[in-house]
Amino acid sequence: MPLPVVKHEICAAMVGDWTRENFHQYFDQIIERLRTENPVVIKFLEEFAGGLRANKLFREPAMESIIIYSGAVVYRLLESQMEADELEKEMG
Repeated sequence: MPLPVVKHEICAAMVGDWTRENFHQYFDQIIERLRTENPVVIKFLEEFAGGLRANKLFREPAMESIIIYSGAVVYRLLESQMEADELEKEMG
């Protein structure tokens, strides 16, 4: 099954979600859910971020979190679009 093509509306809804909630709390919840539901993805993101730092591609420790958050954003965008596509299909 191919990945969904994310529509602008999904992005706008996500931005709305994280501006209504605490930014860090919003993404921390996604990351914690990934640890439970799809631990391979979060482990990959953590190892990828750690590898970039180990290879001195950045020095700031905060960059590791930014990389992990970025991966979580993409994961959630795809997941949200898939949910929207399924709902649209059910509604006809």
